[in-house]
Amino acid sequence: MAAQLDGAASLVLKLCCEKAVDTDNMHMVDSHAILDQAHTLDLTDKQVFAALELLFEHNYVTPLTLAQGHIRYFEVTFDCFEAYATVHILNYQELIQRVAYEVVNDGLKECKAIATMLKQPPVTVEHCLTILQNMGLLRIETRDGWAVVIYVTPHLKRTMGES
Repeated sequence: MAAQLDGAASLVLKLCCEKAVDTDNMHMVDSHAILDQAHTLDLTDKQVFAALELLFEHNYVTPLTLAQGHIRYFEVTFDCFEAYATVHILNYQELIQRVAYEVVNDGLKECKAIATMLKQPPVTVEHCLTILQNMGLLRIETRDGWAVVIYVTPHLKRTMGES
């Protein structure tokens, strides 16, 4: 996981991202929803809330609301999910390639359609699309809350062997 995080913060980062995947929503995660899982890992509420503060300091979460002086609702940032995916998603780099392939060769443009085809959570596929956009290989926009590919570069088409 991220080198600058302690054990508790790394565990909480993982729990945050897993909750985002489970709920198909990286933009609004409830800290109370991860407490039960954190308890099974022998983390106290105090440790979870301290870890969330550390994740905020490292730009891994963006607080949306506070309750009783603690982060209640937050957004999982791109960097947070990237740190999670690199460690916890099996064959993550290959998955990014598979997403690109689906866009180019199967003509799939909507995040949810790609997710269904690849049997992956939509949040994970949306993150892969964002990676490809950040690399300058395609452009996405949000429609009905999900990423949709609006442009694919000729370079990506050649690289993926457009059929």
